[in-house]
Amino acid sequence: MSDIQLEDGEPREQHYAFAHFALPGVLASNAAGASELFAAGEGNAFLRWLWDQVGQKCSQEGLVPSDGLYCRVRVEDERRVVVVHLPEPRRMTEAFMVALVFDPPTRGWLGKRKAGPTRYFTLELSTDLEGGWRTVLCEWRDESHLNMGDGPSPDEDAFVAALTGCL
Repeated sequence: MSDIQLEDGEPREQHYAFAHFALPGVLASNAAGASELFAAGEGNAFLRWLWDQVGQKCSQEGLVPSDGLYCRVRVEDERRVVVVHLPEPRRMTEAFMVALVFDPPTRGWLGKRKAGPTRYFTLELSTDLEGGWRTVLCEWRDESHLNMGDGPSPDEDAFVAALTGCL
């Protein structure tokens, strides 16, 4: 992806709202349901539906085609990691990918299964001091956007490897 054409201006409305508000909002409101949906193989259809829902609230100039929007479900150290690939970012703070990380369920009181903690990470487009592009690894936690510094290349395996150092 070294041919990214950075554009000036604010992030595109649909791209930004999807990655920074809509998808983490779904996770915050129903992590167990989201985990089941992705595990059942319904993730791509859900993502396209959510992308369209976000787009209905955006101005015409803020719309982005859903080209390149898909997910892969992985298991890393007993955690379910859903990596969502987004349409190619063009402006700062738009994400290349996001990761929904579902810890395994735990046993609560009287042996009742309880959903494990869930975390939400973004790999965002940014610029370097020379005006070129770079990535930034971030996490949304308790409605706070935490910048964790330089991220890996916008490659799924590199992104997941970088996450393992954060978990």
